[in-house]
Amino acid sequence: MDVALAEFGGLLRTRIVLVPRPELYSRSIDLARRYGLRTAYDTAYMALAKLLSLDLWTNDGRLLNAVGPAAPWVRWIGDFPLS
Repeated sequence: MDVALAEFGGLLRTRIVLVPRPELYSRSIDLARRYGLRTAYDTAYMALAKLLSLDLWTNDGRLLNAVGPAAPWVRWIGDFPLS
């Protein structure tokens, strides 16, 4: 328990800067409709990755099957290059 509290304390000391991205919400809804996704967190992660021009690495096979090759920025974690 002491280790968990220490780690949590470290997290609280981390400087996290929140940058508002109002377009995130509309893009999340668009992705939900386009791919038939029903979870807000999946579409929010996808939209944020797309907005930031980043890959979204996931272990969620359901998500990958839903988006298929139409969302190339959503990638299978097993393909992540370790070296």
